[in-house]
Amino acid sequence: MAKSTNENTPLTKLNPFKLAKGFNDITHSRIANLTIQNNNHLLLETNNEERSKLLLDAKQICGIPITISAHASLNFTKGVIKCKELDTCSKEEIIAGLHDQHVIECRKIQIQRNNELIHKYLCSYIQ
Repeated sequence: MAKSTNENTPLTKLNPFKLAKGFNDITHSRIANLTIQNNNHLLLETNNEERSKLLLDAKQICGIPITISAHASLNFTKGVIKCKELDTCSKEEIIAGLHDQHVIECRKIQIQRNNELIHKYLCSYIQ
């Protein structure tokens, strides 16, 4: 998410071609997608982590001071782990064991199937 720190010059009012060129200059390539949000923020999508890091480090575009931060929910994926052997592991152990796969959160869920409780883990990881 990108926004201008100058309230008098929102990014959404800039020439879209100059804005796109400015972001492309920052990332040294094309931005995958740019969407204008209702709150005068720009939602930026990149194709890889390196380009995202370049954007997060940016302090200005087209001479306008900006702040760029990761979106609060779009950068995460949730998935269910089905593995009986994990029943004896704590959430912390699972997160630590799957850290190299970017897992950042884990919680135990219960599903009732044929009057039997089945334990599984719902994990969130950074894409």
